[in-house]
Amino acid sequence: MVSDYNGVDQVAGADFNEKVANSVNAGVDMFMEPYAWKNLINAIVSNNKKGVITKERIDDAVSRILKVKFEMGLFEEQVNSQTQQALMEKFGGSEHRAVAREAVQKSVTVLKNGKAGSADKTALQMLKEAKKVTVAGAKANDIGAQCGGWPISWQGGLDADNKNSDGMQGSAAKVTQGTTILEGFREAAAAKSGVTVSYNARGKISEGTDVAVVVVGEDPYAESSGDKKAEELTLDATDKNTIETALATKGDAAAVLVLTTG
Repeated sequence: MVSDYNGVDQVAGADFNEKVANSVNAGVDMFMEPYAWKNLINAIVSNNKKGVITKERIDDAVSRILKVKFEMGLFEEQVNSQTQQALMEKFGGSEHRAVAREAVQKSVTVLKNGKAGSADKTALQMLKEAKKVTVAGAKANDIGAQCGGWPISWQGGLDADNKNSDGMQGSAAKVTQGTTILEGFREAAAAKSGVTVSYNARGKISEGTDVAVVVVGEDPYAESSGDKKAEELTLDATDKNTIETALATKGDAAAVLVLTTG
């Protein structure tokens, strides 16, 4: 049983020593304590001397930790061994990407799928038959917006906020490797005859468009940085303008709204 990052600070207790004792006695074997680790050790020793944390409980925690390490082969493993290198070669490979792709597919949620305009079909059904598609919204071509928190860094970030290696803002570098929503549409269109995909970051829909795909949503965040009250769950001004522009310029085109969230 491993605690969360500085998790002991969120446990009930009159002071740090009591928080540590309550955690250990509740069954926490290992603490993720990056800064106050010396204080943690002192608290465990102090509580043991007072009889608050028994030697048997400490032995139990240590034996559990060692058992997992032995089962993983950590004491036999050598740095840069053949086993380690073989695992590194798999990292980010096709097998891993297949699992990631499945996770993304299963996390997509259809919020509404009603009939579009005068057609007796939904916009998603019309999208399969569309010859001209317009993808709108800056987040449609921003892998950082799609990934949310923890793609590489803790809070994540937008591609739009990245600078190229030459230090110029220009066309931003991607937060991480991957296919943006726009790129995905272009790849799908290239595999079908007579299908074209246009793009407008501000939301303007091209004339003659069959289906408009408008992409907006939250900026990336992780954990408590994304905690919001109900009244704060709103789109920013840029995204609102994108939707308004799309509605004003789409004409008879069906529309699909895609939200990147969380």
